Amino acid sequence: MIRSNKRVPHLTTVLLISLMGFMTPAMADEPDGNREAAKEWAYKASERFDKGDYQGAIEGIREAEKHVRAPTLSLLSAQAHDKLGKLIEAQQLYQSIIDFTLPADAPDPWKKAKKTATSEMALLNKRIPTLALSWKGHSEVPIIAVDGKRLVVPVAGNRIQLNPGLHVVVARVGADLSIRKEVRVSEGSAEQIEFDFTSAEPPLTATASQTVAPSTPTTHSLPPGPTAPTATLTSTTPSVLRTEKLVPNWLVYSTLGVGAAGLVLGGVMGGIAFAEKGALAQEDCKFDLFVCRSSAKDRIASTQIMANTSTVGFIAGGVFAAAGLVLFLLPSRAAKSPVATVVSPSGIVLLGAF
Repeated sequence: MIRSNKRVPHLTTVLLISLMGFMTPAMADEPDGNREAAKEWAYKASERFDKGDYQGAIEGIREAEKHVRAPTLSLLSAQAHDKLGKLIEAQQLYQSIIDFTLPADAPDPWKKAKKTATSEMALLNKRIPTLALSWKGHSEVPIIAVDGKRLVVPVAGNRIQLNPGLHVVVARVGADLSIRKEVRVSEGSAEQIEFDFTSAEPPLTATASQTVAPSTPTTHSLPPGPTAPTATLTSTTPSVLRTEKLVPNWLVYSTLGVGAAGLVLGGVMGGIAFAEKGALAQEDCKFDLFVCRSSAKDRIASTQIMANTSTVGFIAGGVFAAAGLVLFLLPSRAAKSPVATVVSPSGIVLLGAF
């Protein structure tokens, strides 16, 4: 097993905070610039890591990042996730450090963190398990969910990355036909799952336009007697089970649509706010000194409003998108079976489930 044990010492982590010169005024979801609080939490996170309390270290880093954000903090968080076997989360954190553009006056610990992230990312990629998905027996592309999370566009043969451990994979076509499988993956493994819909039996369904031959003759003789009339089954639709959706499709797609609109709004407003903030930094403000021209007061307020709108849009969009997905994945329910009418000289009998 390839595993890196490199880690930035906690003294370096604190040093990076003391050297930080790029600060921003507190906007939505941004650090407040409290360096002393950041130092305290960085110390705690580093000590927890050294004691093997990796989850505690992650929580400490989250608290520190409420005040200051830096690539060295992200590096320590990535290493803690790696220790917990959360390789996908560690990969994302390493990638964020690699993608981070260092300012010209970046302190040495920042440069070292980026170099370390690049080397550890290369080793980590070899350890992440992969799973290939394929299917046959149905013309539709199935909806596939791994551990309850739906894949955006499943492609047969493509490999997806997973954390080591047990995973539940469900493939579904239509409203009623689904296959559930479990797979356990280990570090560096390459597994494969095939869903065979030719052997999957959907539940029986019947509609008003279908006619199914009954299992018994449509004409039955009554008990023997001198005047034994015949009873005729006037409906040939058998008493079978059919299903219907619990939630109407219009409600599902409306909820998903509102969620998508909220996410788009959040992205647009966030982009505008980010661009405006950059313009302020060049024209009216020195964020490292927390100083802005008085003439920029209205622009700062407007930027703050756009940032808040972006946050609200992302939150509302996420909530509605999640709700729409839950409604979409709700199971179908059984509906009452059709009714058969038997007419005979002695009376009328209704057959069915009520």
